[in-house]
Amino acid sequence: MEISKNRRQKTGGRPSSQVADL
Repeated sequence: MEISKNRRQKTGGRPSSQVADL
């Protein structure tokens, strides 16, 4: 999903599964 890609870039490339919705 595009949302996952956006979150991964914000977290620095980490899986959105481990990173909460910041």
